[in-house]
Amino acid sequence: MDTKSPGKIITFYSYKGGVGRSMVLANIAWILASNEKKVLVIDWDLEAPGLHYYFRPFLEDKNLIASQGLIDLFTDFIKLARDTSIVVDKEDENLWWKIPLIHNMKDYIIKLKYEHLKGQLDFFPAGTQGNTYSGKVNSFNWDVFYENFGGGNLIEAMKEKMRDEYDYVLIDSRTGVNDTSGICTIQMPDILVILFTGNNQSILGARNIAGTVEKQWQYDDENNSKDKRVIFPVLSRIDGTEKDKLDLVRDYIKIKFTYFLKHLSKIEVEKYWQNVEIPYIPWYAYEEVLATFDKSLENRSSLLKAIEPLVGYLTAGDVTELVAPSQAERKKIIPEFSRQFSKKSYDAFLLYSKEDSNTVKKIATYLVNEAHLKIWFDEWTLNEGEPRKQNLTEGLERSLICVVFIGNSEYPWQDYDVEDILQEQIETQGLEIIPVLLPNATKPKLPAFIPDSTLLEFKQVLDEEFLPVLVRQLTPIQDTPLTPLVFINAAGEDMPLAHQIKDYLVNEHGIGCVLPLETSGHTKLTPAEIQQDLEQKLVYCQAVIIVYDRISINWINNQLLYFRRIQIQHEQPFKTIAIYVSKDKLLPSIHLPNIQMLKCSTPHIETCLLKFVQTLAN
Repeated sequence: MDTKSPGKIITFYSYKGGVGRSMVLANIAWILASNEKKVLVIDWDLEAPGLHYYFRPFLEDKNLIASQGLIDLFTDFIKLARDTSIVVDKEDENLWWKIPLIHNMKDYIIKLKYEHLKGQLDFFPAGTQGNTYSGKVNSFNWDVFYENFGGGNLIEAMKEKMRDEYDYVLIDSRTGVNDTSGICTIQMPDILVILFTGNNQSILGARNIAGTVEKQWQYDDENNSKDKRVIFPVLSRIDGTEKDKLDLVRDYIKIKFTYFLKHLSKIEVEKYWQNVEIPYIPWYAYEEVLATFDKSLENRSSLLKAIEPLVGYLTAGDVTELVAPSQAERKKIIPEFSRQFSKKSYDAFLLYSKEDSNTVKKIATYLVNEAHLKIWFDEWTLNEGEPRKQNLTEGLERSLICVVFIGNSEYPWQDYDVEDILQEQIETQGLEIIPVLLPNATKPKLPAFIPDSTLLEFKQVLDEEFLPVLVRQLTPIQDTPLTPLVFINAAGEDMPLAHQIKDYLVNEHGIGCVLPLETSGHTKLTPAEIQQDLEQKLVYCQAVIIVYDRISINWINNQLLYFRRIQIQHEQPFKTIAIYVSKDKLLPSIHLPNIQMLKCSTPHIETCLLKFVQTLAN
């Protein structure tokens, strides 16, 4: 006879948001299921559900518009409890709560579709998503649920059924202190995982919750015979760039949380603090992608390395690592996670020879920091040991333009793999190529697939004339009629410079500009006419440039006061109010939240205006 031990219920909780709680839970669920475990994942973050995004490739109803969930079960439970036709055993006034659980619970759970998973992974969503969801959650009365309808008995029955049917039940709890956090942290779990970042409010908030939970558990355990319940504190979103601060945080959390690891021996506690931390990896911050399908699993990505030791502690060593999907499966599944994999997510792919890496890195840094472009640069994008050919192909597929840097050493296209990939991307994806001749390099004979007509010559590193030209080549201009987006304001003596700025923005970036009315010796305008013209033009403008060259600081301050009043009247505030400063000048004393200083120490106005152009594009 099978005497399977009851499954474990593990709640993942954080006092503050933004700690990566859902991401950690989703990856742990997949690791467990890959090891032949039966796993149920519950999205109990009813106010802000989103756990399903990590499982979208395996959901038929990807947006949950036709799938019921937790709040639907609770709502149906109350409806059923109010049905007077149900026969209830008078000696057990809460007997009826078993009816919806036994007959309907399976209807609220979704089985994920993935044939290569060795175990079973089911998903219990927060509820049917749509226009009525928030109203259903906000109107649900938890006090009535517990006090009038025996909701606590329903929760206990759910626990019993889940433990019978699954090896592990993972609950994604709501942050903070609210109506449901007590259910998830106190009533439901055998194990509580509390995640927190390194700031004080996150650490102290998590510490207080851990203390409250343990006290309540101790009280419950004195009155009921239960297995010992445990807490695992986890420091998350580790950024190693500030090592001194990180070391202080590590020491601090040991003081605050080691008490809750009393279920481990002293040696195990030390190992725990050494091995269990969740790093901050920017790539995972932009979309919900399971690290278990990471393309670099051969080297075990740092996120997966961090999560696997935690799995070992949660399962008492029963499961310690992912049973990884095949490379073919990863390549097939990973694009399904993200909206970006099917689109161009980089403005430019930088291709170069190893000998030119220092020069190209300086250019890449400029393109990112000054022009705010999204750049594929292998030192920043690739992990050591990743398959080069595969990553070149993926990087080029996701890039609008490939910039080929030409030095005096081996040319990048002389690598057969690179040549084949480039030609394929040009023929099948219409990839645009821009060749760039680096300083002191001799122009070679270019292969047929690299256009000679678009060659740019780079005279010196961070050359002020060349870099804006390269930026313009990488910034597409839309062929649409110009509309006045920018109002360029200047006093009489600064109007010639205002015209230069206008000509540059119109001709080089296709940005419509308007200027204030100009007066001549023969034309006199009344203040009312000037004011009327100004207000009419500003209606259509999204941004303002104030030219500050020969004029006084008092005039600039008065203009800022005026535009602050105008901005309040606008339906939408200006994207930016920029001050074009061409010399060493006193800074204005009037401050606006969207002010931007364009400090120009060079006659090349395009260098000063790059940040302004990028602000408009965002």
